[in-house]
Amino acid sequence: MQRIAISALILSALMVVPSGQQPASAAVIPLSLNDLVQQSDVCIRGQVVNASSAWSEGDSMIFTIYTVQMTEQLMGQSVESVQVRVPGGTLDGVRIRNGEAPTYLVGEEVVCFLRPEAGGTWQTFGWFQGKYTLLNGMVREMLGTSYDALRADILTAVANK
Repeated sequence: MQRIAISALILSALMVVPSGQQPASAAVIPLSLNDLVQQSDVCIRGQVVNASSAWSEGDSMIFTIYTVQMTEQLMGQSVESVQVRVPGGTLDGVRIRNGEAPTYLVGEEVVCFLRPEAGGTWQTFGWFQGKYTLLNGMVREMLGTSYDALRADILTAVANK
């Protein structure tokens, strides 16, 4: 009985966040495809052709910038290629990973919802929810969904925007 009481006390203490402070990790708000269309500026289909990591100013965080070569414009301004900046990466023997950040790999084909950042880079809107990987005409993150079906849904949402 005493062991249960001590365990409950420890768990309670771990769950308390001091007033005015945010927890170290926040939940990602679930977004629908319509939310992604309504709240992002650009949606493209493209291929990831390059990746390069760099330290942030002050060397406190690593960011990786992925170059995505556009193959189809689905929404927003026409762009030939974009530099998508994602928190995390590996540099100087240090690896930083953010669980909510999307994962891009050089060579993969993607559909991504983007917003511009200062300095000419873009961010993936909705964290990992704003990036889809295409494999053999299918959307990896949407079991049984073809790219054509995803494309049709995006274009319908764009038309209703």
